[in-house]
Amino acid sequence: MMAFMGAFRTLVISLVLGGGFVLWCQSNAENPLEEAKRLDQQGQFTKAIEEVLRIMNSRHLSDSQLSRAFVLLGYAYQEEGEFKQAQRAYERALPLLQMHQAPSDEYAEALESLADLYQKMGNAKAAVKLGRQALGIYESTSQHASVARACRNLAMWELSEGRRKDGSKYLAQAIEEAKNTQDLDEDFFAAVSSTQGWLEKLAGNFTAEADYDQRAVDLWIRKHGEEYMDTGWGYLLLGDAHIRKGEKQIGLEEIRKGLAILERTLGSGSPKYIIGEIAYAHALDQTGAHKEAARLKHAAEERLAALYHGQCVDCSINVTALR
Repeated sequence: MMAFMGAFRTLVISLVLGGGFVLWCQSNAENPLEEAKRLDQQGQFTKAIEEVLRIMNSRHLSDSQLSRAFVLLGYAYQEEGEFKQAQRAYERALPLLQMHQAPSDEYAEALESLADLYQKMGNAKAAVKLGRQALGIYESTSQHASVARACRNLAMWELSEGRRKDGSKYLAQAIEEAKNTQDLDEDFFAAVSSTQGWLEKLAGNFTAEADYDQRAVDLWIRKHGEEYMDTGWGYLLLGDAHIRKGEKQIGLEEIRKGLAILERTLGSGSPKYIIGEIAYAHALDQTGAHKEAARLKHAAEERLAALYHGQCVDCSINVTALR
């Protein structure tokens, strides 16, 4: 069960920063994709899919707008657990972004979105390869905020493969790059803090792990409030850290709180909520409620397997390794 919470942290951290990545549609009244972007950011993924498809079917979009539409569509499908449709959408965005110019920041962000999908499908090697390609594009244009985000993402993917040294290196680079820009907000620093918590967990420093997780929750609340999906994920991680510290009742309460937030914001049928149920089962097992934990875990894993319907390369690792 220890491996379980490793992938949980991977899944959690990859959800922040607008799903782990910047949804880069411009925010203005003339942008036809603004509403779809808002729905994605609020976790209303089914409605976001409907909105993007409506726009694509009802009006002519430029190549640039169409590529953005495919990225928004891919992200929404990904968060709904429709990995194959997400992959097709991302792969349709990339040629459009390359059609008229050299690789741009938008192309790099699409690469990162596809990399995140590969990670969730169990192909961390491909995720790291695409992530490094995106990082090279950002570095060539001295985009400090984008470099920082890309390094934080690479840290997460390296850690998910057990490469602690490489993960630490990328996280240190992310923190250093962040000093050179004012274009990063609480979402970024919450993700960094959560990744730092992961490193402390791997080192066996559970008090420091909980401290970093608490800081991440505080930052998400400051940016979005309690009723937000990332805040819910943060409470799940924080609860797990407290259980590891031996503070089992505190940990259970925090995990229950996180689950309740996820149910209100995403719904009980979302992949993230179901993964949260598996985390709760793990926590119950740690408190001695073995039969109840086994029952909940089995039911949640069946629901998740039905949702993903064979799309993961290695779903048993990605889903059950929550941190």
